[in-house]
Amino acid sequence: MKTTNYKQKDYETIFTELLTDGYIEGLLSTDEHFLEYVKNRQDIENNFALMMSIYALKDSKEYEEMTNIYLSNDVDYAVNRDLDILGSKCNTPRPQATKSSVELLFTIDSPTSYDITIPQNTLVYTDDGIGYATATDGVIIRGETSTNVGALSVLNGGNSRVEPYTLNTAPELSNNIAVTNPKGSSGSHETYKDKEYRELLRNWTYAHIRGTKEAYEEFFANYDGLDDYRLIPKWDGTGTLKIIIDPSNDWIKNDLYTKLQERTFLLIEDVLITGAVERPLDVDCTINVDIDQVIKYSDVDYANIKELVERAIKVYVDGGYRRDGTYHKGLGIGQDFIPFKAGIFINEEIPQIMSIDWKDTLRRIDNTINYDEFYEYDSSIPTKNVTVEDYMIKGDYG
Repeated sequence: MKTTNYKQKDYETIFTELLTDGYIEGLLSTDEHFLEYVKNRQDIENNFALMMSIYALKDSKEYEEMTNIYLSNDVDYAVNRDLDILGSKCNTPRPQATKSSVELLFTIDSPTSYDITIPQNTLVYTDDGIGYATATDGVIIRGETSTNVGALSVLNGGNSRVEPYTLNTAPELSNNIAVTNPKGSSGSHETYKDKEYRELLRNWTYAHIRGTKEAYEEFFANYDGLDDYRLIPKWDGTGTLKIIIDPSNDWIKNDLYTKLQERTFLLIEDVLITGAVERPLDVDCTINVDIDQVIKYSDVDYANIKELVERAIKVYVDGGYRRDGTYHKGLGIGQDFIPFKAGIFINEEIPQIMSIDWKDTLRRIDNTINYDEFYEYDSSIPTKNVTVEDYMIKGDYG
């Protein structure tokens, strides 16, 4: 039985086969050395050979198209729309861009004798027009002056993220209610690229079985508002699962539990959803700046470099927008702070830096964290400082 495996033929293979068949049939030449001429690429003035060359070129193009069709049914080679079609056959659509989440703080100047309701889907905007909608109702209870309410971005993807204290406008609310976001937003990813999508499709059979690791991975690939998550199976014996999430907001925990129960939990599973523990990170480093001549830093230059370094460390740890406008996720749950990697990141942000000395940081803090912790760059720590050698700047003096 002949194999059904498809094999693409290129122009030279097709052309040689056509000439060989033509020679055997006596259509080309009676010279017994004719095929040697072809093999040695000698000039052959023959109309049949010229015509076969055109046919071979045409057939080679058709083989390329057939190869694309053949590979479109292989998850390891299919791309773009072809990969989406494979996913639809497996009932595993490509995860689309997700929303960011944020916790909003609504305040009034003084307590009232009645409850003030912040309705679900109340819109709040930044000055740049980035919008978030409250995910649940919120209530400023009579006698109180504030309430926290979770919100999801109106738009999906990285452009939906916001920095702290930038969501300040709520046109649907009365003027006596102020709003802001004490922390930056969390979560959101772009539509899965082919490489990420292939990983899901390779495990599609398990992804549709409740309780499997793959089922949870597919669920979280489509869930809005999380920066990171960790699954800890058998954390309290057989049949138990701990899910650690970042950020650790009660409204996200409740929403997660409800949706996971509908789609992913096993009936016999005992699942605990908990938030990752914030662990403040105290960083102390000295930098050397690369300049073309020896100068003494002015107070303005010193402050600017120090501010840029502090900002870069914060973005590296907590996540945020880089100087080129792209978004960096930050360190995830259980990821160690590695000074070498942090140094590469900071140098990409500030190319003038020649070297970074982390010796104080390595001596003063434990850089290793547990699986249920994540770092938060805490600017309130009084011992935190980023120093610049402020008398003579070391660098290339050539």
